Amino acid sequence: MNNQDYKNIIKQAVEGVKGNLQINQKLANMYRNEKDRKGFIAYLNSQKESNPNIKAEVQAVQNNLNQLTTQKMMLWGDSAIPPKEGMKTPDQRVSLKMASSGLYDKGLCSPTDALAKNYVFIVEERKKTEPKSFEQEILALMKKHGKSPNDLVQFIK
Repeated sequence: MNNQDYKNIIKQAVEGVKGNLQINQKLANMYRNEKDRKGFIAYLNSQKESNPNIKAEVQAVQNNLNQLTTQKMMLWGDSAIPPKEGMKTPDQRVSLKMASSGLYDKGLCSPTDALAKNYVFIVEERKKTEPKSFEQEILALMKKHGKSPNDLVQFIK
């Protein structure tokens, strides 16, 4: 891929519909190819000073990257086939972020990238969420609908 290809991917992300399978496939293919991934990051970083719309363009790309289908394609190569039996979502998450001292402290970017505030792809573990108990689910549902425990008792009777 070359700069024109990267520019086209960004243009499609900006103009396209979030979750468009064609742009998601292009982003996944670019990410899975190390040379293209580095080229894309280099292109974005070269645009930081000269392109006044770079933040909006990066946001459009991030919106597409955050789609579950795109994450599956980037990490697994195919959105339909999980790598492990019964696995529905990846254990990891790929993000496009601006490097910072916080990312450097976590070991997710180089000090050079952090100082220059370069864009970088990072891979993080997904946060594990504990399943809610029945009581927690009921309390959350009551709060969502503005109901009290007395309302629940009246409903059950």
